[in-house]
Amino acid sequence: ALTLDELCLRKCEINDEGLQGLIERAANNCKVINLSGNYDITALGLRNLHTSLQSERCRLKRLHLNTSIGDDDAEIFARSLVGNKSLKHLRVVYDGDYGWEHSITLAGWFAFSNVLCDTSTVNNTYLSNHTLQELRDYNYETYWDYFEDVEECEQIIGRNLASYLQLNKAHPQ
Repeated sequence: ALTLDELCLRKCEINDEGLQGLIERAANNCKVINLSGNYDITALGLRNLHTSLQSERCRLKRLHLNTSIGDDDAEIFARSLVGNKSLKHLRVVYDGDYGWEHSITLAGWFAFSNVLCDTSTVNNTYLSNHTLQELRDYNYETYWDYFEDVEECEQIIGRNLASYLQLNKAHPQ
C-alpha cells in the first residue's frame, strides 16, 4: 500500500472538484496535507472533507487550508471532527491580499469549542474530539487574535477552547 508522510499541494489551483477526487485517498494515506494557496476551495469543498475526516482509516495529523468560510461552514467543518482520532493540527490561512476578510465570528469558533468538549450528555462528552491540539491561522498566534475585543472573546469561548486544546495536548488518546 502506498503511504506518504506529507503531501504538499500548495498553489496547485485545486478547486472543490479536485479536492473531492483527492481527499479520501489522501486523508487515508498521508499524515500532512498542505492545501494552502488553493484559493478555489470553497465551503462546498470543505464539506467533502467531512467523510474523510470521520473515517476510521484517516491518518491525517496536520491539515493546512486557504479558505474564507463563515460561521455556518465553520460549524459544518467542526462537526466533521467529531469522532476524528487523527487530526492534531488545523491551520487555516487567511490571505488579505486575495481580498478575503475574516468571516468566522465568535459563533463559528464556539462550534469548535463544542466539538472539543460537548457537555450536553455524558455520551457526547465521551464522543467529543480529544485529538485536536492546535487550531490557528497562519497569520495569527491563536484563533482569538481575530477579534478586536479579546477580553470578550476569552470570556465567551477563549478560555474554554484554549483549555480543551491544552487538555488534548497533555493527554493524547
